[in-house]
Amino acid sequence: MNNIKEIVSKNLVNLRKQNNLTQIELSEKINYSDKAISRWEKGEVLPGLDILELLSYVYNVPISYFLEEHFDTESKKADAKAKNIYTATIIFMVMVVWTVAVVAFLAAKNYANKTNWTIFTWAIPTTALVIRLCFRKFLKNKHYILTASICLWTFLAAIYLQWYYLNLWTIFLLGIPFQFVIVFMYLINKIKTPTTKKLKLNTKQVKNKTTKTHKE
Repeated sequence: MNNIKEIVSKNLVNLRKQNNLTQIELSEKINYSDKAISRWEKGEVLPGLDILELLSYVYNVPISYFLEEHFDTESKKADAKAKNIYTATIIFMVMVVWTVAVVAFLAAKNYANKTNWTIFTWAIPTTALVIRLCFRKFLKNKHYILTASICLWTFLAAIYLQWYYLNLWTIFLLGIPFQFVIVFMYLINKIKTPTTKKLKLNTKQVKNKTTKTHKE
């Protein structure tokens, strides 16, 4: 019985996280307390068949899914696939940026007879921006402050180096208030209630299954 509880609890945690739900948000959908959900996910209590049937509607999976030991293998495969896609996307985009920079440098040298090394200084903040956007797409702003800060300061450095003869060192002072804005926006987004994606379920079916609110 303990083994079954462990399998079910792991599957419950995995499915809830896959659907970007907190325990409180799930409790509102199925009319069970978040404390009950916590006990199911910790393996302290094995949910009944009626509860598993209800959750199967919410997560759009068969009831048998909860009882099968496939959590670890499927999760690892999904994580490995996502990581490979993420890594390949970053490498490809960075290669595009630097290919464009090299082509622009050679074109300026061969056709305009001008060696313009500052082209590569602009490639650096562009690369930082690409990485920033990739982090935002795939990691959901996990490294927001780091990537946004790199974008900011490398961009200011590129401006300074492009017109270094003007001695525009004061431009770096502009980065200070922008850095505060980056930190402020991060804190604002962190305290906001996370947006959950829409689930593939029939709301009426779920409501029919929960004719009354269950509390523990």
